[in-house]
Amino acid sequence: MTVRTITLIALIAVLASCTGAPDAGGGGTDWVLRAECSSLSFTTSKTVVTGEQLTSLVEVGRFGGLSSSFSEGDDAVELEVDLGSIDTGVPVRDQRVGEMLFLGEAKARVSVQVSEQLRRAAAGGSAAQRLTLPLELKLGPASLRLEALVSVVRGSDTLALATLEPVPVSVRALDGMAGLEALREVVGLGSIAEAIPVSAQLCYARAD
Repeated sequence: MTVRTITLIALIAVLASCTGAPDAGGGGTDWVLRAECSSLSFTTSKTVVTGEQLTSLVEVGRFGGLSSSFSEGDDAVELEVDLGSIDTGVPVRDQRVGEMLFLGEAKARVSVQVSEQLRRAAAGGSAAQRLTLPLELKLGPASLRLEALVSVVRGSDTLALATLEPVPVSVRALDGMAGLEALREVVGLGSIAEAIPVSAQLCYARAD
């Protein structure tokens, strides 16, 4: 379910790559994601059956394993998410999601193509820039195209990016309905929402 999370991060990475002038050294890594000040979270909605009663429940989860680096002037940016780093607060549930929904895949990747329009929009200095970015999320053989509204703030040696509103990702569009139904049956839930809202806050720093 949390797979959609990755999308937001990709957006952020793209903005980062758009902000600087081309690297005079040509092709070296200029920006690296700082995990300690970055986050990727998602919410799940479900109904719990108790006797004849249905209770709605909303829970928050996150991915801790995020990695991304790029050079200024790159035409595309990729964010890698370690699916094994999922944290829903319940270890056995984390394992079930990995086996049933992610089907044992170790990584998910989000990529964004950097256009001239993005480069110009992200070169606005310290003032926050609002952008709507297209991205592609890949999980095994499945892929999904999404859009996210993000805010980008460029410092002299830092780049901060955040989603301005949650991005809903469809489990059905990622061919994950069989896994979602398996999870529902194992836990005995009434239902699990197909759309997972994802939010991200990313911080990049210039590489040493």
